[in-house]
Amino acid sequence: IVNRKAFPRSGPSAQAVCRMATVIATALILTTIRGVSSQVRRAGRVCYSCLGAVGGGGGPGAMPKGEKLHRMPRLYVDRALKSGDIVNFDSVQSNYLSQVMRMKPDSLCRVFDGKTGEYLCRIQQVDRRSTVGGVLEKIRDLAEEEASLGKNRPQLLFTPLKSKSRMQFLVEKATELGVGSMQPVITKRTEVSKVNTQKLRAYCIEASEQCERLSVPEIHEIQTLDSILETWGEEAGGDAVLMPELFCCIERGDGDVPELAQRLDDSVLAGPNAQLRKTGFLVGPEGGFDDFEQEALQSYPCTVCVRLGPLILRAETAAIAALSTYRMILSSQIRSNK
Repeated sequence: IVNRKAFPRSGPSAQAVCRMATVIATALILTTIRGVSSQVRRAGRVCYSCLGAVGGGGGPGAMPKGEKLHRMPRLYVDRALKSGDIVNFDSVQSNYLSQVMRMKPDSLCRVFDGKTGEYLCRIQQVDRRSTVGGVLEKIRDLAEEEASLGKNRPQLLFTPLKSKSRMQFLVEKATELGVGSMQPVITKRTEVSKVNTQKLRAYCIEASEQCERLSVPEIHEIQTLDSILETWGEEAGGDAVLMPELFCCIERGDGDVPELAQRLDDSVLAGPNAQLRKTGFLVGPEGGFDDFEQEALQSYPCTVCVRLGPLILRAETAAIAALSTYRMILSSQIRSNK
């Protein structure tokens, strides 16, 4: 704090001294603020290997408490894992761990393989191009996810969207809602006939990492609607109990077309064999199915035409609405059976 009364009010030299003192005081304050902020940032990047002693564990390297797990980076590894394995992260994952998350050697992260579960992993060597980690122990088993989401996940059949951002949004939200696989479909009003399945799978992996699911949905190659209807239900082998049902979301249905929630609650998710039956949801293109396709959908024994309400929904909205309805009813059934 500069005491201006200590200097005469007149004279250019006194004014210059006051201004210089004010600049110096401001610089000292800013330097102090920056130093405190730097210390806070360094404290935020504390190595998780020290959390064992803090949380009352067995010293460095001990597994932190459960409330700390969600703060660790979580990455997908495309191979079966077990305790003691060495994980070589790819360049994208290495850049994320080293440059974004600022991980250091002995830091902990989480990895999952989509087959067995999720594991704790210790970073051994970190670099923006190549990072190596060692698998410590399993912290979540795939059976936990099957108990909450069901063993037979629903399959989403959708027509590719022209907008890449909307396509990414659809795939990400379907992954977060627990879909088991996705099947791009070509109909007469489909505007896109080619799909980059590798890019769609990358969207699924990223969404699975963020929503903390233990499996990654499978992306099938694009097929025509006729070929899908001809082969749908072949894996059941004629067994009426295991015969899958394909719910076709009709854009404009009359009074005879039931609501999806009512149809699911009445038959598909009721009874002891509900978890054994495969379920699929077909969402049409922008503009809906044409008349011939709607007649074909109503003629097949495994297809059920349903409505999603009185409003006309976009393709990605219809897919999310159908999967959300399924998830809500299935969760209610699982809770009631416990």
